[in-house]
Amino acid sequence: MVYIPVLGMLGVEMTSFIAILGAVGLAIGMALSGTLQNFAGGVMILLFKPYKVGDF
Repeated sequence: MVYIPVLGMLGVEMTSFIAILGAVGLAIGMALSGTLQNFAGGVMILLFKPYKVGDF
């Protein structure tokens, strides 16, 4: 939180900086979306236990 006002004082335009941060956040979110979906699916299988011993 301290870095943003300091960069503003140093002359960095905040609109472009915030746009870059948004783009980076979107890229990271899209890159991790499949991984997070698989993780959430595994947790749901563990919690709800839809399979029993002997199921094929």
